[in-house]
Amino acid sequence: MIRPAPRSTPPRPGHILAFILGGMALYTLWGLYALTSTATGAPSAAHDHDSAQEQAQAQALHAQALYSAEAGIDEARARLRLSASPHRLVDTAPDDPSWSATLSPQDTPLPAADDIHHVVRLASMQNALPYLVTLRHATRTVDGAVLRWGDAQGTGVPSRNTTHGEPVYVLTARGMAGDTNATVEVEAAYEPPPTVPAALSAGGPVRLGSVHTHFNDTDSCDASSQPGGQLSMAAASGVSHSTPLQVHKMVAALKARATHAHTAGGSWGTPMLGATRNAPSLCHEYHIVYYDTQGTQGRLASGTTGCGLLLVEGDVDIAGELTWYGPMLITGSLHGTAQSRLHVTGGLVVGGAVTFEAEAEAQVLYCRAAIAQPTQTLPLRILSWRTVLPAT
Repeated sequence: MIRPAPRSTPPRPGHILAFILGGMALYTLWGLYALTSTATGAPSAAHDHDSAQEQAQAQALHAQALYSAEAGIDEARARLRLSASPHRLVDTAPDDPSWSATLSPQDTPLPAADDIHHVVRLASMQNALPYLVTLRHATRTVDGAVLRWGDAQGTGVPSRNTTHGEPVYVLTARGMAGDTNATVEVEAAYEPPPTVPAALSAGGPVRLGSVHTHFNDTDSCDASSQPGGQLSMAAASGVSHSTPLQVHKMVAALKARATHAHTAGGSWGTPMLGATRNAPSLCHEYHIVYYDTQGTQGRLASGTTGCGLLLVEGDVDIAGELTWYGPMLITGSLHGTAQSRLHVTGGLVVGGAVTFEAEAEAQVLYCRAAIAQPTQTLPLRILSWRTVLPAT
């Protein structure tokens, strides 16, 4: 028997209305949630945007303040240089631990200095950047003695000490931008002259094969000097002269200050020779020349002249006429060929052996002034640099 298929009950109008109303309620709740989320998210986004702007502005102000502080350090270092006249900042009491100086634009308020015995107050040479720089001597913690930068051990390597060299300066610069301050503290010192104790200092054997080679240890530039010893062929032939000087470290420290790189020879000033053979030369220009022989046998060609400091890294030959006013530092050996004609007012420091052949000529007159002058006008060497964080 075939049963008739059951008939589905048609939906009642009330069920349809309930379904529609339920859907509308869900859409309404979703819309209210979206509106609420948008309403609460808008202030949050605006707050994040304002916070980012404030942070960027604070960073920009700090960068400006730091730039001003660094500019103050640069001006203080520049005005401490011996060549800064007439704007030079003069240390009026180099042995006094309490000495201090301030440097700032004219409208910058200065700190009280009642506890400072020697204070120099200088106006900045510019007014665009607001900063205040305080200068003082670095001192030893245990006794307050002024620290200096020089070669106290006689090895050619400077260090902090209390007996040799010029004072170490502590430069503290506070830069300002709006309500923001940034402070930089630097230790700086004058570049000491190279340690050149005699007309010739050699780390290896010295062989002078000619009667025309003379190295005079008397300070030829000091009128009050008494006649001193002279190293000649008879005194030095075949004799080994040792020295504790660390020539490699001396050259390494000074080559970064070089004003010229030596190539095949040239002229870096022309010394004026003395009236007599034993009279020192004179020169009023100062250069620092660096010659890297690249591991080969270097050569100072005939006609080479110069005033200042000559740094040679490696072994070198003198192949003809060479006239120099100032110190010559050679890390390797020095060889004077038969054609060499060497005239130096200053001194030689050689890390290795020194050899002059039979026909060579050499006249080296010791001169402290010539040794000291090349580094006197250099910018102060920075020994340490730090940004001082604000106190918390």
